[in-house]
Amino acid sequence: MTNPSRAIPRGLTEAANPLVHIRIEPAFPRKPASAMTADSYELIAPLDPDGHLDAAAWFDHRNACRAGPCGPGKGDERGRLIYTCKRRWMLLTAPDGPVLHLASHRFVERGTVVLAASDGTFRPFRVARLQPLQPSGPQLRRTRHGVH
Repeated sequence: MTNPSRAIPRGLTEAANPLVHIRIEPAFPRKPASAMTADSYELIAPLDPDGHLDAAAWFDHRNACRAGPCGPGKGDERGRLIYTCKRRWMLLTAPDGPVLHLASHRFVERGTVVLAASDGTFRPFRVARLQPLQPSGPQLRRTRHGVH
């Protein structure tokens, strides 16, 4: 039986590379400044067929998993996607950037995920894009318009 709300195209999990390029953008207009200073974030992460982050695949591909802000003036900031021993997902967005926790993490195009900052603020983001990476596929390339 097929699931009509599949997050990513059928066959992705059978591929040699389960990594997906994810772009999330603010779900609502920006509120006053908080620990989350970026307007959008881009991630390279493994997803299961339902759109949840896949911890088992993360262990195999953790060096390729990335997270970071994107947009004008963000330069080459690159961080990491981390799975903690407490079974929580964190985005280390840059060496000096904020640590963000994924409060919810089902990535479905046009769906919503919530990031929580270390100062206790929560911010919803809309999943703008999910693009499976090819096994020898494109690496993240930073341009003035974000990560491509």
